[in-house]
Amino acid sequence: MSARDRLPFGSGDDAARAAAAPALDALRTELLVLPRDEVIENHVNMMAFEQQLLATPRFAKTRAKMPRPRRVAFVFAAVCATLASCGLSAAGALPAPLQHITESIARTLGVPQPDHSGPTPHAAAAGPESTTSHPSVVRPVTPPPTTHHSASKAEPKTKPKTQAATKVDGKVKSAKHTPKPVVQQQIHTTPVAKAGPTAPSRRTKPRQPGHKPSNDSTNTPAGYPNDWRKLAAAATTAQLQVCAQADTLDPTDCPQVASAAGAGVQAVQWTLVSSPQPVVVIARVHQGKTGPATTVYVYTRYQMGVSYTETGGTETYRGYSSGIAAATMTWNGSAFGNVTFSSGSAEGHLLPGVTVPPFERPAAASDGAVLAVVQAGFSLPADATSGRLTGDPTQGALVAFDDHQGLYTVTGTYTVTGTDGTATSARYTATLYFDGQNFQILSIAGS
Repeated sequence: MSARDRLPFGSGDDAARAAAAPALDALRTELLVLPRDEVIENHVNMMAFEQQLLATPRFAKTRAKMPRPRRVAFVFAAVCATLASCGLSAAGALPAPLQHITESIARTLGVPQPDHSGPTPHAAAAGPESTTSHPSVVRPVTPPPTTHHSASKAEPKTKPKTQAATKVDGKVKSAKHTPKPVVQQQIHTTPVAKAGPTAPSRRTKPRQPGHKPSNDSTNTPAGYPNDWRKLAAAATTAQLQVCAQADTLDPTDCPQVASAAGAGVQAVQWTLVSSPQPVVVIARVHQGKTGPATTVYVYTRYQMGVSYTETGGTETYRGYSSGIAAATMTWNGSAFGNVTFSSGSAEGHLLPGVTVPPFERPAAASDGAVLAVVQAGFSLPADATSGRLTGDPTQGALVAFDDHQGLYTVTGTYTVTGTDGTATSARYTATLYFDGQNFQILSIAGS
């Protein structure tokens, strides 16, 4: 279509059309001159921002309300930018990439589009299209700062260093430049918190009824020294040594007890077989005559041997007492006093929850040593048939150790041959205790 056909004149205005055509062509040439780089850059930035604004999804999260003056200014600027871009697009004065962005915005807003099927004014002014293709250079897009709460911070307002575009032979060539990296606008959404594992309750489980107390009390009574347990153990051992000096078979306030076969005894001599080891020390508070009082209990296993003779006789008899000695005592401010023992073994009569470890068999008290003593000191039981002992009574005999009494028993068979040569066999049980150095035979009984 020629310039003549595009003039808005009727059929009878040929003279006016011919006169106005040169002026209109000159005016069109002036209007179609490419704007300055600054104008193009600002326009491109505004077009990119408008396109991102239209493509950004709406959030359900309520944003802070913009002050009215700022909203009015923002809307006015957007309208002006849109009208300006549509005007340049209609005139065909934008490069191809910008033309595409503008037409996309115009279609979204419903702006009517001109028909660009024919050659554009820019192409007509530039002359025939060259066959040499030039790659188009897209300037970096830096979106202007917005008040959107989910958008990332804008880049500093520093323009990239570029060279001005030059126009050669009616064609616009873009000079080389160093673009900045394109900053992509980040959209931050609020993640939904996932349910984490539920930690178990740390509540302390209450103590069950009937819980047994500790063997050894862990508290220090008021007015007691820190080493009160050692002092109580030492006082127990010292009192047991005093009890070993007793001249009766059942001394008062002492644990040992022995019985004699005869009516009277004499020359009683007790021996503390081994040094006792107090293993349980407990302090209990109770109501005394003048107020609260503390009593200390000490439990230890003991072993005592005794020798005696019957009144009017010369034969020496042996006895033995062992078990758990239970001592009580009080603190007088500087030492433990009033140490007394219950008579006999306290086995089965301990304070609730108290346990005392059993005896340990000494390494020197071997089975061979026990059998050797029985073989050397074997005597026929009192109810054995008269005759003489024949054979070895320890042959095939069994040895057992009682860790609650500290006693050794030997069970075997003995043979007695009568005067008529008849041999009779029977079983026996020998009872012994170890005094730390030797075995002492207490009795040999037949069965």
